[in-house]
Amino acid sequence: MIDKIRKSRVSKVVACYLTIQLFIQVSQPMQLLALTSGPSQPEFNSFTPIGTSDMVDLSSGDFNYNIPIMDVGGYPLNLSYAAGVSMDQEASWVGLGWNLNVGQIARQVRGIPDDFNGDQIRYESNMKPNKTFGVSFGAKGYIFGSDKLASGSVGLGLQFNNYDGVSFTPTFGLSFNAHKNVSLGFSISGSDTDGVSVSPYVSLNSKKGFRDHSNYRPSSSFGVGYNSRQGFTSMSLSASVKRLDNDKEAPSINSLNAGSISFANTTYTPSKRTGYSNENISLKTAFGGEFFGVEAQFDVNGYANIQKIKISEQNKLEYAYGYEYTDRASELDILDFNREKDRNLSNATKALAVTNYTYDLYAIQGQGISGQFRPFRSQIGYVYDQYIVDN
Repeated sequence: MIDKIRKSRVSKVVACYLTIQLFIQVSQPMQLLALTSGPSQPEFNSFTPIGTSDMVDLSSGDFNYNIPIMDVGGYPLNLSYAAGVSMDQEASWVGLGWNLNVGQIARQVRGIPDDFNGDQIRYESNMKPNKTFGVSFGAKGYIFGSDKLASGSVGLGLQFNNYDGVSFTPTFGLSFNAHKNVSLGFSISGSDTDGVSVSPYVSLNSKKGFRDHSNYRPSSSFGVGYNSRQGFTSMSLSASVKRLDNDKEAPSINSLNAGSISFANTTYTPSKRTGYSNENISLKTAFGGEFFGVEAQFDVNGYANIQKIKISEQNKLEYAYGYEYTDRASELDILDFNREKDRNLSNATKALAVTNYTYDLYAIQGQGISGQFRPFRSQIGYVYDQYIVDN
């Protein structure tokens, strides 16, 4: 029987697997971290009032015992015992299962401790550089060198990112001149990472002449953006007035008034901002030809983007001010506050995010008293984000 087990292939595979696991556990032991809230003092895990007289816990059936010890200035002290000791329970200074608790004030730190007055906090940021390399190909076509009726474009992009891998981005665009002053169009682009985006638009143009041989051309456009994964992402409206001087030698175009409004804002989770260093390189070339009145142009674009954390931000000491000393901070310091439903701001923002101080909470528990309290400031101050600059 033993000889059969030694010669069995299954036994050899199981033996090899167990040997590998044993070697890994000895050479590279794996630790289970963050499974609990961390070490705590057993004296503050439970509190038994001095008036407790039940010998049995009515909820669990465990044995309870309470012994009055002494009275200190009118404050009673008692020694209590509770059965049902668990395997991971630690013994207090009076024994396992026993507790001599005179009361406690527990502090729950929220955000930065309230008593920080310029205390230093070290922030260590480490991120692999985000590198993106891509190339795109495009083609445009016209009939007899004119785009008065319609024009179209087709493109294909190939991109590689060291975080997301390889992605393809096909694009297609088409525009029509419904009237001499009205043009319609749309563009479609797709990506396996961002989904499909559709952007229709309408453009209005007019021309009006005057006796001073000048032409004023007002124009306006309206467009929306829709993404298959994000829904409606943008809505834009723009208007401008341009003047064309009829100078035979060098006609010039002067912009009199132009403006644009955006109604779409993206949201983000508030956090400490980290400064980044960005490097961008782009190359572009184009070539084309004409065949029997059909004109075509081909574009080739190449680009490279590299984003990484600034060297000064990788290991940085920041000065932090808690709730009690917020008025002493400057624009380069960390403040003790947060925002509810934070988002980007623009000229079209109608409501600001609600700002809240992250003051600490205190819980008190003792003989004949229990409750919570928090600190209050008598001043009405203001808070702001830390000033960060990207390169």
